[in-house]
Amino acid sequence: MAQGGPAGIGPGLWGVVGRRVASVEGFPYSDALKAARQNLTRGRWTVEALRKFLEDPQSFAPGNSMQMTTRYTSAEISDIVAYLETLQ
Repeated sequence: MAQGGPAGIGPGLWGVVGRRVASVEGFPYSDALKAARQNLTRGRWTVEALRKFLEDPQSFAPGNSMQMTTRYTSAEISDIVAYLETLQ
């Protein structure tokens, strides 16, 4: 994953920890995800918010467009979030 890389299925994840939710310019975020940021600390992706989103995107932001075909274990989610923290 390269810093400043183009969006794909989702927005680029470089710097996602601490970034404002639904804030990558030009990415077509769902209204549900935009609304969810109001319930977060300063509207930002914290480690805890990322964990909750990866556990169940539809519970985190009902109606968002994130489709998960795989359910991750708690350990896998911890690994993913730890990796995302390195992308700063």
